[in-house]
Amino acid sequence: MEKELVSIIIPVYNAEKYIKTCIDGIKRQTYSFFECFLINDGSKDRTGCIIDDYSAKDNRIRAVHQPNGGLPNARNTGMKYANGDYVMFLDSDDWIEPTCCKVIIREMQKDKADLVFFEYYKEYKNKTVQMKTYPHEKLIYNRDGKQEFFLYDMRTITAWGKIYSAEILHKYEYNESLRTAEDVEFNYRIYDRVNKAV
Repeated sequence: MEKELVSIIIPVYNAEKYIKTCIDGIKRQTYSFFECFLINDGSKDRTGCIIDDYSAKDNRIRAVHQPNGGLPNARNTGMKYANGDYVMFLDSDDWIEPTCCKVIIREMQKDKADLVFFEYYKEYKNKTVQMKTYPHEKLIYNRDGKQEFFLYDMRTITAWGKIYSAEILHKYEYNESLRTAEDVEFNYRIYDRVNKAV
């Protein structure tokens, strides 16, 4: 596997209850070639101190502080800093399994894909539910349009649950005038640029 850089962008706002779990999941990645940008969007709790502490201990993790500009603005800020060959967005209450980056980058490189989607779990107080978008283990989309691929579901419309090649994101931004569904609007613009997805 080629050692290509992954940029992980995480907007954080008043996330002191769960941001440590999110960051710890990133630090445990078996794929170590990443940079993580924690965009503190004007938090009023201890979030800023927590991410500063992580940043001071690991040079792959960078805390960026800004006045509150909203979620689309925070993601755009992260993209301005990103240097990676690949870009992944997480929400501050998400966490990823230790092999997440290694597996999805392997698939991206193997299939020469612009975009890789991956499944997810919903965590409840007393149970974990595995979500399955498709019955297949793997599905490949090519621009010939033969696959009904970009279904309107949580995996395809959200910022999380996927990794993008930096090339298809080039010069694209989130629409900062939107306060809801900004990731839906962003992703469907990006999908027009995708030649191959997995």
